[in-house]
Amino acid sequence: MGGETVWCNPPYSDIEPWVAKAWDEHPATGGIVMLLPANRTEQGWWQRLVEPFRDQPGSPLTVTFLRGRMRFLRPGQSAIGPNERPPFGCCLLVWHPPIRPTRQLMIGATP
Repeated sequence: MGGETVWCNPPYSDIEPWVAKAWDEHPATGGIVMLLPANRTEQGWWQRLVEPFRDQPGSPLTVTFLRGRMRFLRPGQSAIGPNERPPFGCCLLVWHPPIRPTRQLMIGATP
């Protein structure tokens, strides 16, 4: 459904098509947030699809590198056991929704 915010945690074994899809779809959404491993910044997909755009003026993409290591619990699990954390940090890629003109923004604009 268009205009909704999308949360995505893609499989870390095949990230590139998910990032490409986010670029294709973000204009029709209320924003996309994607959790990715932060240790993949040297890979080709990151260099093509993220690095040239992240945190640049006018770009919809921002990247936040999360401190520490994420801890994931399985359904029914209440604690993290030894060696159950991923051996890498994570980051959030956020595609912000495009600014859509509203009547209020257009007041004072000349045709």
